[in-house]
Amino acid sequence: MFPVDTKPEQRYAFLIQFADGCRLDLSLLSPPLWFPGYFDDRLTVLWLDKDGIFPSLPPPDDSAYYILPPTEKQFLGCCNEFWWVAPYVGKGLWRSELLYAMDLLNEAVRPMLLKMLSWRAGYLGGFARSAGKCFKYLPAMLPESEAARLLRTYPSAEPEAIWDALITAADLMDELAPNVAAQADFPSSRRGRG
Repeated sequence: MFPVDTKPEQRYAFLIQFADGCRLDLSLLSPPLWFPGYFDDRLTVLWLDKDGIFPSLPPPDDSAYYILPPTEKQFLGCCNEFWWVAPYVGKGLWRSELLYAMDLLNEAVRPMLLKMLSWRAGYLGGFARSAGKCFKYLPAMLPESEAARLLRTYPSAEPEAIWDALITAADLMDELAPNVAAQADFPSSRRGRG
């Protein structure tokens, strides 16, 4: 779990589960291992500092994780990655390589769709919120029909279900990219087909 050169007496972790089901991951580090930037995360909460050695922290705030509008380069990169990798999902399905197809869908295609959907949600909501870890709040930030279609891109490991998920993702991306490009005021000739 920790780097190989870490000495156990300097850093260790307790993975705690309480009787009520609550869980806590507690890492203990000796002073030489406190890493710079640890307190830069605006969600850090200091529970106890008996010796007063830590800096005072502002109240927790998730604004550092708000969805940001895309730059044109980010937008084009997202579209390019989606449309470049999507055919490989189909190739894997045609060759009956389900793990290959699922991995590309999960690790390359859907992340670009989620990025595009988060920009869409940002334009709908004013870029004043976070989609949450693993985009957990994203479905609630989208119109119901788009949220439902997003969920259909999570298939079972069956060829037909993977095809349906890929086609749903492609249809969504094809609709969303021009919309996001228009809202971002990107040139009309560069609206989504990577």
